[in-house]
Amino acid sequence: MAVLAVLAPYRDRGLGSLLLRQVVDAAEGGKVKGAEDVREIYCHVWEENGGARRLYERFGFAADKERVMNYYKRINNPHAVVLRRAVGGGGGGAR
Repeated sequence: MAVLAVLAPYRDRGLGSLLLRQVVDAAEGGKVKGAEDVREIYCHVWEENGGARRLYERFGFAADKERVMNYYKRINNPHAVVLRRAVGGGGGGAR
């Protein structure tokens, strides 16, 4: 998956949680061909997007020390943090 986003008018309705739950469950459950080999999920999040960071943290993602400078092209302060989550029995987070 390349992008997980919810348009502004539809936020705070649980859609992001629903989408992220599907991704995590697919990676952990082995229901998708090749998913049994997945050990980690990671994502880049705009460092000023506190809402997205909290969503990922509820699902067991944690920020690592990696920061990607100039990740985004069309916004001020275009830097991203990297959030990671173990899967395959090592995950955790919201259910």
